[in-house]
Amino acid sequence: MRRRLIAAFSVLGMLSLGLAMASPSQAATLTPRVINGTPAAATDMPYLVALVDTSGMSRGGAFQAQFCGGALVTPTKVVTAAHCVVDESTKTISDPADIEVVAGPSLKNPLTAPVPVVSVSVHPNYDIDSSSNDIAVLTLSSPLQGVRTITPLFPVEAPAYVISGGAVRVGGWGNTTTQAGGKEFPDVFRIANLSIFPDNMCGGRGTYAMNGVNFKGFGASDADAATMLCAGAADTAGRVIDSCQGDSGGPLVSALGGAERLIGVVSWGDECASKYPGVYTRVSAMYDFLLNQGAIQMAAPPAAPVISIGTLSGALRVTFADPAPTSAMTDFTARAVDAVGNAMECTSSPHPDGLNSHCIITGLTNGTAYSITAVGSNIAGVSPESAPMSATPLPVPTTGEITKIVPQKNGVTGFIVAKSKRGGSPVTRDVVRCTPIAGGPARVGTVKNWVAIVTKLKPVLYSCVHRMANAAGAADSSPQAVLAKR
Repeated sequence: MRRRLIAAFSVLGMLSLGLAMASPSQAATLTPRVINGTPAAATDMPYLVALVDTSGMSRGGAFQAQFCGGALVTPTKVVTAAHCVVDESTKTISDPADIEVVAGPSLKNPLTAPVPVVSVSVHPNYDIDSSSNDIAVLTLSSPLQGVRTITPLFPVEAPAYVISGGAVRVGGWGNTTTQAGGKEFPDVFRIANLSIFPDNMCGGRGTYAMNGVNFKGFGASDADAATMLCAGAADTAGRVIDSCQGDSGGPLVSALGGAERLIGVVSWGDECASKYPGVYTRVSAMYDFLLNQGAIQMAAPPAAPVISIGTLSGALRVTFADPAPTSAMTDFTARAVDAVGNAMECTSSPHPDGLNSHCIITGLTNGTAYSITAVGSNIAGVSPESAPMSATPLPVPTTGEITKIVPQKNGVTGFIVAKSKRGGSPVTRDVVRCTPIAGGPARVGTVKNWVAIVTKLKPVLYSCVHRMANAAGAADSSPQAVLAKR
């Protein structure tokens, strides 16, 4: 039975956690503690905050009023679970005036000062029945001073952080017993070390063995690895470690030893400490929502984009790469300046299917050398300017754009290209060239009557272009992303 890890307003709700294995291979090096885990030290998870019911707070304090957890990601923004702030029956969003946030490990600290919430933003695609996109952002009335924040995981970082067997930590004030009807809630939040389970545990009905416990995976009707990740642990005695009621919305963070990142949000599970993993909202899949809500602290890009330049007739194509992906550039501008100071520009935004952004500076003169520079920008500002590069338009062929892609079986893909112009001399080469985006050898098909067939493509993402060459040089069309069929 699906259980959401939330305690009702004005009801005690804290954490069912203990110290667990970071990964199966590390089991022997960790001291097993189950359910009643280690209370947080002063330096543990300073960004973990408690969501409290405003009226309950005024009557009985934070210990009585806590109902969910959250992660402070900027001084005024808290990331939590959507189901913490959406009524399961009416599906209405909570009034911000009913919620306050408190920081600090102990909910019985008499000096704890709650901070009011002024807005509640729920992911627009949150589905209360399936728990997909189970994430929300709370905006505080004033900054939480002196409290360290945690950075949500960027999508480009996900492959390095979200790996099967990877070490993670979760914390909260939830229930610490699995006994039927039992309610044991610590005033100081607890910490547990868990392992990320394989993606097939979240929608593929996989299995995962740890210290003699055979964990069961959820089926596709229950979980979706695109928006969820599964994590859990068992100690050397075979006792299961898990989050429980009252921990909803709390942070799942990387414990791999590098920079700490918020990688998950406590969402749901199948009872507490059962042989099913806990399910967490996959934060890297929520990046656009978090960015739009101001829940990702952005600084102006620290470095200029890396550029490459393609020669065209009367034009130059400039391709951009972000040297620091966590700067999340949203726009690029390239400028061409000739010897007497005449300047022309083009702009671009990130490509939607993973290809590097590019734009074409037109209106240039063949045979004239231009100095090319570029900048990138995000919501916080503009990057430094790139070092100038010299490039010269030449009377190369004007390629036709790829107008249709027809994937066939066994790695065969057909391409239709628009008509082209030969340029100032006969064409010596006319092909469609496909290069794996992740690196590797290119595959080429000759264009005949505006059609090319490229064979032996692997089921990976390719960047494909129409390439033509003459005595002046080679030119490419705009790239198209292609995934071949097997």
